[in-house]
Amino acid sequence: MTREAADYLDKPRRTLEEARAVLAVSLSEPAGRAAYLAAMHAAQAMIFHRKGRVAKTDRGVRSEFARLTKDDPAIGGGLSTFLAEAYVLKQIAD
Repeated sequence: MTREAADYLDKPRRTLEEARAVLAVSLSEPAGRAAYLAAMHAAQAMIFHRKGRVAKTDRGVRSEFARLTKDDPAIGGGLSTFLAEAYVLKQIAD
């Protein structure tokens, strides 16, 4: 993994820590939003690692992530489905 791709993983780590902290004080909607963003940033890191660029929109990230992982048994389709379903929950929370 390139240093740049590894740098992209710093943001989802921080965002996931934020989600855990917010959940610890029983704020489920902001915690869910932060967890979704952590997953989205992790997907962006994987896209950057494989393509050398990032998608600029949520839809673009979900689409590119699904395309890049559809035949990857190490990742599986569950994560693409999670991103799509989590986005719907994020919209509701917003």
